[in-house]
Amino acid sequence: MAKDKLFFKQLAGRTSAFSHSGPWRLLQQEFGQPRWAWTGTFTQLLTYVIFAAWIFYGLAGASLFVFRRRMPAASLPYRVPGYPWTPLLFVLASAALVINTVVSDWKDSAFGRG
Repeated sequence: MAKDKLFFKQLAGRTSAFSHSGPWRLLQQEFGQPRWAWTGTFTQLLTYVIFAAWIFYGLAGASLFVFRRRMPAASLPYRVPGYPWTPLLFVLASAALVINTVVSDWKDSAFGRG
């Protein structure tokens, strides 16, 4: 993303021939990830990660409708069984999980959205 100018340009620095990763990326992981571990319990961390993941799972399912509408004549390498009901059910279930987390644990979900 940084090479495409969609993220911080420092993270697109030169890559190591050995590890194929840049020093800024390694530093971000080295010092950024322990901060998450120090800030809370395993349940809180799980809430942050799973909450954010389900937002994007739902968006990925919803993107099927967008792509099928924008490119109706495109050759599809696969078919979704039960389309449009299966992806619609998945998007609704994802939304229900996200809404349930917001209602039941609004503090941790706010941190996860951040």
